Amino acid sequence: MIGLLMVNAIFDVFGLAAIFPLMDAALEPELIEEKWYLKYIYDFIGIVEVIPFLFTLSVIVFVIFLIKNAISLYILYIQARFSFNVSLRLSLKQFHKYYLNGYLYIQDKDIGKKQYDIYQLPYQFAGNYMIQTFIFTTELVVLLIIFIAVSFAAPKALFILLFVIVPVFGVIYVFSKNSVTRIGEERNSLFPKITMSLSESMSAYADVKLSNKEADFIKRHRILQHRLNMLDAINLGFYNKIPTKTNDVVFGLGIMLVFFTALIFKDNSAEILSMLSVFALAGYRFLPSINKMMGATLTMKNLSFLKKEFEEIENFKLREFPKLEKLTIQKSLEFEDLEYEYPEVGSPVLLGINFKANKGETIGIIGGSGSGKTTFLNILLRLLTETEGSLKVDGVTLRGELNAQFQKSIGFVQQQVFIKDGTLVENIAFGEPDPNQ
Repeated sequence: MIGLLMVNAIFDVFGLAAIFPLMDAALEPELIEEKWYLKYIYDFIGIVEVIPFLFTLSVIVFVIFLIKNAISLYILYIQARFSFNVSLRLSLKQFHKYYLNGYLYIQDKDIGKKQYDIYQLPYQFAGNYMIQTFIFTTELVVLLIIFIAVSFAAPKALFILLFVIVPVFGVIYVFSKNSVTRIGEERNSLFPKITMSLSESMSAYADVKLSNKEADFIKRHRILQHRLNMLDAINLGFYNKIPTKTNDVVFGLGIMLVFFTALIFKDNSAEILSMLSVFALAGYRFLPSINKMMGATLTMKNLSFLKKEFEEIENFKLREFPKLEKLTIQKSLEFEDLEYEYPEVGSPVLLGINFKANKGETIGIIGGSGSGKTTFLNILLRLLTETEGSLKVDGVTLRGELNAQFQKSIGFVQQQVFIKDGTLVENIAFGEPDPNQ
């Protein structure tokens, strides 16, 4: 990616450099024979008259621009594809992380945050942070090349450029960075709340209608969405536009300083014209580069919260989930001194559970609300792991991979039946790519 980035920057500068012979030949046709690069092109083309020569030169410049932009577009596509492949990997890591954290973690109410972490955060990292990093680095390389070239061609013009641009954009950065960072952090906290609010309003439709609470749910959504929209308005409509709206101010200030320099050093008109042309061409590419770099920097500041969000998966390794054989009960299922205590509760929900269920038996479990029936069932399903004691199948204690093998042999009808968004066949087969009809 860095190699392609360098190629892109070099082609960008090459396209800018292609204008110089045309500008020089158009402004001072009589010097075509004197300037080596013009004379070389002039002799190579072999056209004697000036106007046809200038036209031919403009066609060459046009073709160079076409080739440069075609290559640049292809490189930008490669960079974007790479970024979104990274996004996919981050998304898979987030997905894996949540699934490996277990049943209690997944059942936590903050489902909006989990969905946001799995989909939105990786997408923002690729679509905004990484792309802006590529843009920033490309423009930095372009600026360095222009900087070196202009320092030889017109040092005074370079000094004026730096004298104008560095303070102006430095002030913009200092003025914007903290506010843009705060906006990014607040947006990051609002998105999961909006997702959760919408999910709850849809899931609880009957409750909302029967309790006549439509206005409350709509009001909550309006408040959250309005705040998000206002943050986007100030970020995209104000802070992101500041660099571009300073272009003409910087350019005007630069031209004024060119003439001020000429006034101080008593430069002649030819030198002023030369300095202005160099300043104009450098400014033509310099200012857009600075704008892109400033925009990229502010976007990265806006998304600086991503570093903290991805800390947990920094060293996380993706793994394959193997297809397992069923662990079928041949004789019995046995609970020995089973005990379970939820984290941060302090007292066990289940204590001293001992019994044996033989193959073929039908067993009912009864008890009052809160007596531990659901907890017991979740241990049997191996969604929860007992705090003490053990669960044995045919005398073998269920641990590690045996839990997953045992789960494959379980038939389970939930109280709240899950129906996926798909056909009847897809719901029955549940994940089988080619189900047996």
